[in-house]
Amino acid sequence: MAADYPRNLFKAARAALNMNSRQFAAHAKVSTSTLSMAENPSSYVKTNTVEKIGLALESLGIEFIPPQHGRGPGFTIAQESLAADPEPAAIQARILPTTKRS
Repeated sequence: MAADYPRNLFKAARAALNMNSRQFAAHAKVSTSTLSMAENPSSYVKTNTVEKIGLALESLGIEFIPPQHGRGPGFTIAQESLAADPEPAAIQARILPTTKRS
């Protein structure tokens, strides 16, 4: 399904989640430079990287909408994600676990 992920929407989807590139890259387990390249459709990135980022966005509640009837592609945020964690801090806490410092 990697080829079906609309890379031109990655940055907008991440922004809709109120996540900066560092936060999202950590969640997706990619470097910030890789994320930046993936968010630029004219840059080359491996197919598995596109899939990894697309799946990471979906895991946070992004639902990609395929083009249809001359419209799209697009995305929406799953209602459950918005209801469960309406604040960006809640999303950040969910993906960036706190670590204890000695």
